[in-house]
Amino acid sequence: MQKLRYLGSFLISLFLYGSLIFAVVYNNTKPSFSNKTIEEKRVVKISLLSPPIKEEKKQLDTPRIEEKKIIKKEKKIEKRGEKKVLKKSLVKKEETLVKKLPEEKKICETPIKDPLEQKEQKKVEPKSQVASISIASIKNEFLAKVKSKINQNKIYPDSAKRRGIQGDTKVSFEIFQNGSVNNIKLLQGNKIFKKAVFNAIEDSFPIKTPTQKDIFPLIVTLKIEFKLH
Repeated sequence: MQKLRYLGSFLISLFLYGSLIFAVVYNNTKPSFSNKTIEEKRVVKISLLSPPIKEEKKQLDTPRIEEKKIIKKEKKIEKRGEKKVLKKSLVKKEETLVKKLPEEKKICETPIKDPLEQKEQKKVEPKSQVASISIASIKNEFLAKVKSKINQNKIYPDSAKRRGIQGDTKVSFEIFQNGSVNNIKLLQGNKIFKKAVFNAIEDSFPIKTPTQKDIFPLIVTLKIEFKLH
């Protein structure tokens, strides 16, 4: 009985292994319709259909090429026309220049002045400015002379010396052509110096005046100092 069982199990296992081997061999030998063959067929079909599309594109591109050629021709024609117009304008300009040449010769024939002479002429100042400068210098010299003479005649007041008062005063007065003085006024300063200032001015005049009559009557404002040494 045990031997029969072993034989039965052996036969069953042989059957199973044999069926498995058969199935494997069958699958390997079976013609395979894979996706690759299908894709190749599709690719072949597409490649067969592609040429007519290219022909259509060529047919569409031909009118564009013709249009471009026409545009280029038109541009060339326009450039030629512009060149002709430019040539005509240049010819006209040359004719006008030739006509103007004798006039330019006349202009060149006029004597040319040296630049140094022109500079010297510019440097020459008008008489009015020279006169104003000379009058101003004469006036300043005269005022300096008046101030120095007043300072020489100035006397420090005794009352101010005792108190130790010192300071500056500002005075105005009018000088006439004959060298006299009038309208003396104390504008600024301590009144203790008023009499001393008036006496110094009155003692300084009459004074010798310049010959220029345009200066007078001359209103003068002076600063007179009073300081203790």
